[in-house]
Amino acid sequence: MGDVDAAAEVGGFLNYSLSREFVLTSSLRYGAGVDRNGLLLDLGAVYSTELGPRWRLGLGAATTCGNANYQQSYFGVTTRQATASGYKAYAPGAGLRDLRLNVSLAHGFSQRVGVFAAV
Repeated sequence: MGDVDAAAEVGGFLNYSLSREFVLTSSLRYGAGVDRNGLLLDLGAVYSTELGPRWRLGLGAATTCGNANYQQSYFGVTTRQATASGYKAYAPGAGLRDLRLNVSLAHGFSQRVGVFAAV
């Protein structure tokens, strides 16, 4: 099927705190895929609450969507690949790549030092 080489992506992010407990996250990145013209949009939300003086518990959900160029590079099968592999050609359109849920626990030793674990 071939490899998709690693490549640098350009992009930016915007995170917006609705409160100390609730944060909306986003990022937009360009440059992924075989032809380096894949575009990815990440959108998420995180809720965290204080468990104790130095402990915080977080719950998050996020999704990633990709343009057709990105989806083709990672999930599609070109005519050439189909001929070589025996798989049917497949050209996915733009859309959802994945959905994610996470749980995190943070402990602060000081204002600048802490430990963070997430699943």
